[in-house]
Amino acid sequence: MTMELRFAAALAALLSIAQFTATPASSSPLFAGGDHSSEDHAGDIHTDEVLTGIDISDSDFRDADLSGSVLVDAIAVATRFSDALLIGTDLTDANLEDADFMRADLTDADLTGVFAFKAKFQDAHAPGVLLVEADLEKANFQAADLTDAVITDAMAYKAKFDDALLDGVDLRGTDVDQASFVGASFLGADLSELENADTADWTDAIYDQFTVFDSGFDVAGLIYVPEPGTNSVLLFGVLALACMQVRREALSH
Repeated sequence: MTMELRFAAALAALLSIAQFTATPASSSPLFAGGDHSSEDHAGDIHTDEVLTGIDISDSDFRDADLSGSVLVDAIAVATRFSDALLIGTDLTDANLEDADFMRADLTDADLTGVFAFKAKFQDAHAPGVLLVEADLEKANFQAADLTDAVITDAMAYKAKFDDALLDGVDLRGTDVDQASFVGASFLGADLSELENADTADWTDAIYDQFTVFDSGFDVAGLIYVPEPGTNSVLLFGVLALACMQVRREALSH
């Protein structure tokens, strides 16, 4: 065997060993009730774990997978969950002040009783999420998908739901004082028993014959989508979607 062939064979063996030994590092462990504040768990996998009472304030969970885990009473102040998976995650009574859930998947997650002051949920995918009795003061749900969400008896003072998808949502009993729902979609939603609805901004919000309002609710400024089967439904739908797209593009620049 020539020197060149020996060198090539040795190099190939070294590369093979390096590839075999360079296995991905396992996710850093988390413990219920533990202090895991200011830690880096970006991309970690912590599915179906019981992490009750954990403190993960100011930690990085971007792109992490926490699906099915229990974080009841967790402290997650200013925690970064952007682009994370929290499908079916239980965050009941958690402190989510200033937490970042932008583009996160919160499908069927339980956020009952959370304190989410100034939390960021822009573009989150959260159909079926529970936000019962949640404190959502100044939280931002702009362009989020909240289809069939339950947001009853919550406090949404100055919360922002502009261009959010709220079809089938249950908002009964929620205080929407000075909240913004500009361009949001409320097809088949229940908007009865709202508190301070007259102070909220409903400009260009979409509703249909199945949307439930209290008697006396002022629908001026909202866009009514006729029942399916009429010729005008497509026109109204296209115009509404066009308005939402233009607004989203303007906000992204």
